[in-house]
Amino acid sequence: MRRANFEHQKTLEDFDFHFNPQVPKAKVLDLATCAFVERRENALLLGPTGVGKSHIAQALGHRACRAGFSVLYTSAQDVLKQLQASRADSSHEKRLVRLAEVDLLVIDDPGLRPLKGDESIDLYEIPRSQKSCRPPLAG
Repeated sequence: MRRANFEHQKTLEDFDFHFNPQVPKAKVLDLATCAFVERRENALLLGPTGVGKSHIAQALGHRACRAGFSVLYTSAQDVLKQLQASRADSSHEKRLVRLAEVDLLVIDDPGLRPLKGDESIDLYEIPRSQKSCRPPLAG
């Protein structure tokens, strides 16, 4: 849990699905099984500000940790800064591989600002690095 770098101790048990009935509870609970992590699939949480996307993302990360998966939680701003800096010191590929080595990478708030320069390419390259650096998890 410490290595995951969560901002808060959020769980699905603490999430109030009644607060916003438009949040698809069945889909969130399906994600909580972590089957998508085992299948190495991406999950994208979309919606307006204040509906609980960050809470759900961290809660899913906690579930994945408890299920034995390696998890890293980061903000989009932080990961994009790190990747930009890694371009400057020629450690970009190494940084991409490190991000891709975790079973579940949670990138929070990717839509807070428009992407600029190579940032969209960086976000695209992270899962591609994962596919090239590790074999699928055994079932």
